[in-house]
Amino acid sequence: MVGGVPDCAVTLPRTLRLEKQWPAPRPEAIIAAERVAGHANRLLRKVLKMLDEAIGQLKFNEQGLIPAVVQDADSGELLMVAWMNLESLRTTVETGKTHFWSRSRDRCWMKGESSGHTQTVVSISTDCDKDVLRIRVKQVGGACHTGYRSCFSWHLRDGQWVEEGEKLFDPDEVYRKK
Repeated sequence: MVGGVPDCAVTLPRTLRLEKQWPAPRPEAIIAAERVAGHANRLLRKVLKMLDEAIGQLKFNEQGLIPAVVQDADSGELLMVAWMNLESLRTTVETGKTHFWSRSRDRCWMKGESSGHTQTVVSISTDCDKDVLRIRVKQVGGACHTGYRSCFSWHLRDGQWVEEGEKLFDPDEVYRKK
């Protein structure tokens, strides 16, 4: 206590305050930082070139699309199948979140952009023909726009499609127009 006031509340007069004066960077430090930045840029260009070469081996269809099968990384459960174009695949790789091409909306979209039910990419692989992708993800919430964990929640039983999946949310609540 200082004069009846707790220590933590004491304010020093301006003349007693110490303000840290940082020295100007030395030329050697600037040169070293520029070297590191240059190395990082060269490495990034090399990685992007390798990515372009890998993507260039994929076989997109005549509309520039490739099917992507999305699977839960832990359980192996099939969650959904969607289309990707070059832009959505690159964005997926760059961000670590799945992005797809919507044929009906004619645009790239991120899974979960309106629902919050995102997919974090664990791995991306392709089949022997390089015309289908498998994306293993960590799923947050339901993968299906109908509220189910998986889009494959309808099973053929005695000639009828029966809903047997795990419903996680009410789509009317999640996709309500705001």
